[in-house]
Amino acid sequence: GYGGDEWFGGAPRWGLGRRIVAAVRRLAQDRAREGPLASPALLRAAIGPLVPEAVRRALGPLCRNRVGFEWIRPEFAARASLRDRLEPPPAPPFPAPTQRAIYRVVTGAAQVIADELEDRAAHAAGIDQRHPFYDRRIAEFGLALPDRLRCNAGETKVLLRKALGALLPPSVVRRRDKAEFSCTFVEAIVALGGRRIFDRLRSEDAGWVDGRVVRRRCEEMIELYSRGDASYISLSNGLWEIAGLELWLERAGL
Repeated sequence: GYGGDEWFGGAPRWGLGRRIVAAVRRLAQDRAREGPLASPALLRAAIGPLVPEAVRRALGPLCRNRVGFEWIRPEFAARASLRDRLEPPPAPPFPAPTQRAIYRVVTGAAQVIADELEDRAAHAAGIDQRHPFYDRRIAEFGLALPDRLRCNAGETKVLLRKALGALLPPSVVRRRDKAEFSCTFVEAIVALGGRRIFDRLRSEDAGWVDGRVVRRRCEEMIELYSRGDASYISLSNGLWEIAGLELWLERAGL
């Protein structure tokens, strides 16, 4: 179930702003692994939690990242008030920046969408999900933990590893990587025809997306994936969302 990452996982990027050299080194490593599109998000993750809420909101309009919306037509984004819709509400005045970062994750739009998609997928497979870590008492306990019990020296879920160390295989207790499933997006797009499925886009005809950018990014993603370059990950999710939207529009006869 959900909750282990959110409440107990921590993240090596959170709070790196107190150690500038470590922050720069970590951002460089993540950029090499996740690609240039990830850089602004990584910078916000490392430094952002240390910026006071009032300052962040005041500077927000000047610092917003446009990369994540490069294939969305600016006219459509303006008409739909997209940035206002995605602007997170003010976080409560938590004593620690990590707590504020956790709050933003668990209450953010991305988490809500992911939860709904996961619930629908489970239902389609006949699975009734349970998320014991989302028990309010456990969530409050996890949120109140000192940072060193969430993440320490690059190791996440420190407290859970200590508590379950005798019950889990050593390979699970010691592992520091995490499963990553973006390859399924690429393989699904390739199975549907690759770049050809973006040749004629209903969403482009409607003025929602810039088809030229979509097709260019699709070619780039497939090329990166074929070379084993993990930079493809930062492109795969958005392209799959467009592909899914096109399949829905086609099925709906729109």
